[in-house]
Amino acid sequence: MLRTDAELKNSQRILADSVLARQQLVEALLPEEIPEVTKDFMIADHDYFIDHIQYEVDEYERLRSGGLKAIPKDWPVGRQLIAARIALKLTQRELARRLGVDESQVSRDERNDYHGITTERAARIREAMGIEAQITYRMASAPSPLLDAIKASKSGIAAKRPKGVKSVPKAASPRKGIDKQS
Repeated sequence: MLRTDAELKNSQRILADSVLARQQLVEALLPEEIPEVTKDFMIADHDYFIDHIQYEVDEYERLRSGGLKAIPKDWPVGRQLIAARIALKLTQRELARRLGVDESQVSRDERNDYHGITTERAARIREAMGIEAQITYRMASAPSPLLDAIKASKSGIAAKRPKGVKSVPKAASPRKGIDKQS
């Protein structure tokens, strides 16, 4: 993920150079007696690299232009914080000033995608940017009647067994002679 305008400019230069290098490779391979599958493989490496750089450039420009209204929940926290800063058009220097830290600290944190950040620190950064986080926990699926029966039996509460459940599973007991050491 691109983090600064300087990284954007550098990536745009690399992108332009890579497109030119790909074109030169295609032209150089035309007269060669190399199997087409090999040529395609060589060109595919360039295409993959170009696509990756183009994606990062597009993403940064979209964030910077306000094209992101909500940060995707499935992004890691560090990526969310970086994207929010970019979308708010805050520089690393400005965020550092708001946090009362050196700009190099914000740069280092972002370069490491805020790896290992605590929830308290993430909250401080969000507060400095003036954004809120909404965290929602939901059950992935409907509760299991069998699980309810197990929980009830462990708590000593008599629970009505769900249809089709004859008994609550018990921990396996060691079989004679197998689990004992000889």
